[in-house]
Amino acid sequence: MSFETNPKKLKEELLNSIHTRETALPDFQRDFVWQPSQTKGLILSLAQNFPAGSLLRIESSDEMFHARAFAGAPGLNGHHPKYLILDGQQRLTSLYQALYGTGDHQYFVNLRRLAENRDLEDALFYERRERAVRLYGTLAVQAEKRVLPLSVIFGGDGFHNWLDKVEEYLEEHNAQSKLAGPERRLTRQIYEDYLEPIVKYEFPVVTLPESTPLEAVCTIFETLNSTGVRLSVFDLLAARFFVAEHNLRQMWAEAVEKSRFIERFEIDPYYLLQIITSRTRNSVKRSEVLKLNPEDVMTHWESAVWALEEALTLLHDECGVLKKELLPYNTIVIPLTSMFMSNRDLRGPILGDFRSKVRRWYWCSVFGQSYESNPTSQTITDINEFNRWLEGGSEPTSVSEFEFEKERLYTATPRQRAIYRGILGLILRTGPRDFHSTKPITAGVMEESNVNDHHIFPNAYLNETTSLAQNEIDAIVNRTLIDRETNQRIGKNPPSRYLSQISGLWQQTMMLNEVLKTHFLPTGEHSSLYRDDYESFRQERACMLHQLIEQATASG
Repeated sequence: MSFETNPKKLKEELLNSIHTRETALPDFQRDFVWQPSQTKGLILSLAQNFPAGSLLRIESSDEMFHARAFAGAPGLNGHHPKYLILDGQQRLTSLYQALYGTGDHQYFVNLRRLAENRDLEDALFYERRERAVRLYGTLAVQAEKRVLPLSVIFGGDGFHNWLDKVEEYLEEHNAQSKLAGPERRLTRQIYEDYLEPIVKYEFPVVTLPESTPLEAVCTIFETLNSTGVRLSVFDLLAARFFVAEHNLRQMWAEAVEKSRFIERFEIDPYYLLQIITSRTRNSVKRSEVLKLNPEDVMTHWESAVWALEEALTLLHDECGVLKKELLPYNTIVIPLTSMFMSNRDLRGPILGDFRSKVRRWYWCSVFGQSYESNPTSQTITDINEFNRWLEGGSEPTSVSEFEFEKERLYTATPRQRAIYRGILGLILRTGPRDFHSTKPITAGVMEESNVNDHHIFPNAYLNETTSLAQNEIDAIVNRTLIDRETNQRIGKNPPSRYLSQISGLWQQTMMLNEVLKTHFLPTGEHSSLYRDDYESFRQERACMLHQLIEQATASG
């Protein structure tokens, strides 16, 4: 069997081929699963012209495999692609969505910041699509803030046309902020130095002929997806430190064994290295973590492990994060741990003040969605601002500028992870009771009774009786923690019916009302729940949940 290996340009040959439906996926490929932080890391690698692996594709024939389009790309609609990607789907999908602006997140470069510090990692950021449109969806905002959508370069008119439009807008609307000659030249130079390498990047591509036997294709695909192991920064440093007679893997294993929560929350060991780097280098960037030496780690390891346990204990005991699936952001563990690590020696009332401020910062960060984009720079900003606040300085920006509109609760689904999980945490920290056993919901009860978040007004019932959009049905105002048995009893029934059934089983309406109160749900026989009035219900519950947020994020 013969095959060819050639470099292919990312823009003209690879992504454009996806856009024009010349390249697609075999239908057996798994769905796109990358997180936006992974996409950002890949873009940064391309910008520095680092190797990002090769791609494997096969010439497609009618007899080979059913094809489907890449997620976010135009549908095939009967079009027969020329190539099918066997290896490289996650990389190509993430790049297509980021650089054509079609995914759940949109990617931007703060050109002003890039010009100031020449650090693309700091300047490159992403926002969830709805928030991106709200914050940076107009040329006016892009021009004033010097924020470039990456989709302009690939899926739009190109960088230079965009810059011309920015210049025209500023000259017409804001002469004080217009691009002067030196800034214009610097901006173009910045583009050539930091962003044009992405446009010109080439991937090595192995192309199998369509005559490749099906058995060979299956063997290659199974091999690629069963033996590939990602080499992490922790792996690299563990190998380096072993030479220095410090067994980093053993140290981590001992930390996990002694901890109540590290394994339960599936904490990445890389986080501990970032926490140490935040203390030694005031940074959590990968490039700085890789500069750690054995002395840095050995000096701060015990303190970092202690602080991590304190941070996870706070999340579990005081913030309702009873299991890893309830953690609003994985990366928020890093600044939270660093705050504990920096203030290990506090005692008495000062310690109480510290913990109060930590909790308030946490809830403001969660509901302000501070870690939705660029968590690397946000982490250091929060650590430094928090420590100044603790010493009597001003509140951190994430606290002082916090605001939350109640209306967001009407459409916040599990996709808005921080808000959704944050609400569940607020409910859990106040001691809600299980609908079936009336026991307080603890981590043990959640596992024992299979308690999960479910609809209060059932999905099937609302679909049959209303014309609501799915995000209005799945919103957090219509969800709470319900055990499997109760959820099965609910089925498609409206609240009036299943609540009467539950009350009848207990033979006590009063007990049911007490349970409902612990979930911040309307009570009483004439409430919106018993009237099956979803519109009134969601307004009432939104007010209750909004009050919870206000209490958690308020001072004092």
